[in-house]
Amino acid sequence: MKIVKAPQKILEAALDLRFLLSRGYTREVALKFVSCRYGLTSKEQRILYRGVYDDRTANRHRQKKININYVKNQKLAIDWYNVYITVDSGLTGDTIILCDDGFIRDVRGVHGKVTRIDEKNFSLRILMECLSELSLGEVEIVLDSMVSWSGELKNLILKVLKDWGIEGRAYTSKKPDVQLMKYDIVATSDSVIIERVNKILDLPEIILSKFDVEAITLK
Repeated sequence: MKIVKAPQKILEAALDLRFLLSRGYTREVALKFVSCRYGLTSKEQRILYRGVYDDRTANRHRQKKININYVKNQKLAIDWYNVYITVDSGLTGDTIILCDDGFIRDVRGVHGKVTRIDEKNFSLRILMECLSELSLGEVEIVLDSMVSWSGELKNLILKVLKDWGIEGRAYTSKKPDVQLMKYDIVATSDSVIIERVNKILDLPEIILSKFDVEAITLK
């Protein structure tokens, strides 16, 4: 994975947003102010919204980030849509960000709908290959039941886990964030979950670091 700097306009806007966040402005208010000043597109706004953190929050997140040595023979919970969409974004050439807090994030979002996939899906196979190499004790995959096709996808994931010989289960939840906060180790870049869980694995970073993809940095 190659890290490249964002365009100068984005870097300057990120600097302003970082300052406002450090002064206690909410993310929404600060982004609106910065967006007006720099005339940002909706995509540029998403990049800043997902990528920029004040130093205190960024450092707190970094302290929770673990490497693969910590997950051997352990139970890993996976925030499925969060992880899958970031991996798929990187592998298909969409924008991904190396964020201020050290996590890799995409700018797609889910918004209640995802494209249906099958077991031949490349990103799905790469994800399963990675999980099989981590020597996990068990994996628990949590899907948002409010997203289209989640029930169907859950069944597909269960089949693929079995095919790859990975011990684990998958289930849907109306409140996946709440469910994920109950686990000790979680694979996600969702900042709400990061704030509530002590050990976070950046699974997309582990996967995408093996491929010739670009992630933009905002510093």
